[in-house]
Amino acid sequence: MGTPAAVVLRLLVLKHLYDWSFDECEREVRGHLVYRAFCRIDGERVPDAKTLIRLAPLLDEAVLKDVLTRLVRLGRTQGLIRGRRLRVDTTVVETNIHYPTDSTLLADGVRVLTRTVRRLGVPVRERARSIARRVFEIAQRSRTTGVRTSPVVRERTRVRMKLLYQGLLRITRGAMRDAEAVVRGLPARPRPGSSPSSRGCTRRSPWSGRSWPRRAPASSGATRTTRTRW
Repeated sequence: MGTPAAVVLRLLVLKHLYDWSFDECEREVRGHLVYRAFCRIDGERVPDAKTLIRLAPLLDEAVLKDVLTRLVRLGRTQGLIRGRRLRVDTTVVETNIHYPTDSTLLADGVRVLTRTVRRLGVPVRERARSIARRVFEIAQRSRTTGVRTSPVVRERTRVRMKLLYQGLLRITRGAMRDAEAVVRGLPARPRPGSSPSSRGCTRRSPWSGRSWPRRAPASSGATRTTRTRW
């Protein structure tokens, strides 16, 4: 027989609770009677680390969602919680990104704005070199602002970094002005829920490519013809 799902779930709860590796989880549960009882193993054989590694991915997002829903329902039934709010605990995972400083965030904003405008087919000024040069100099000069640096050097560095940040802000404002100009030149999109017929425009059939007259009631009893376009 395979490993029961309840056993795997409880083993993974202990692993996450105590920040164990799979090998540590196997070793600790094997030598601890309380852990064996919690995992519903008792005197049976403890699943090895390779089994846990193979079964852990089966507890995907849908399974964990059902487990959490069941826990909240049991807590409300027993009067332990009200179940009106859900607090989520997140885990920081190491990833390949740079440290978010002020200068790098401005550079990222300019880069994304420029890339987005170019995807719309609009030529825009290239600012990558000028902004990268300033970001690099800011990173180099920030190392000379410590307490071990002489006051004269710190003051000189402070003045220079102020000028560099002013240049970064000027470049960022230019990129924002270009993006805003492109947005203003885009065709207006219809608002959600607005009816084409209420605007009195011509309605075009998507199948035939032709427009047809649409009857609209007139207040005087006469018939008025309007055209609507899709």
